[in-house]
Amino acid sequence: ITTATGECLPGFPDCQVPAHSSSSATTAEWDNQYWQPPKEKRGDIARVMFYMKVRYDGKDEPNTADLDLVEDPPLKASNDEPSTRVFGKLSALLQWHCDDPVDDTERARNDKICRDYQH
Repeated sequence: ITTATGECLPGFPDCQVPAHSSSSATTAEWDNQYWQPPKEKRGDIARVMFYMKVRYDGKDEPNTADLDLVEDPPLKASNDEPSTRVFGKLSALLQWHCDDPVDDTERARNDKICRDYQH
C-alpha cells in the first residue's frame, strides 16, 4: 500500500517500491483526480484504447459490447446498460497521443502483426 507519491505506508511491512521487479520506481502519477501511467507509455496506452474503441463497436458481432471513449467516464462501473461501456478521458488520451508519438518499437510491432497475422 503506497501513498500518491509512491512511498510505502507505515504498518505495511511487505510493501516494496516498485511493487514488481520489472516496474520502474515511478510507475504512475497522480493528478489529484486520476492515476496516470508513466509519461513514456501514455501514447502507447492511448493508441491501444483508440484501437479498442474502433474494434469493439458492438455492431458487427453478437454479444460484443460497444466500447466508447468519453470525456467524463463514471467513477463507478454500472451494469445498467450492458451493451455499452465507457472508458477513458478522451481529451487526456488525445493529449497523450500527441505528447508520446509512435516510435520505432510500436511501428515494428504493428508491421509484424500486419505481416504475420492479418491475412
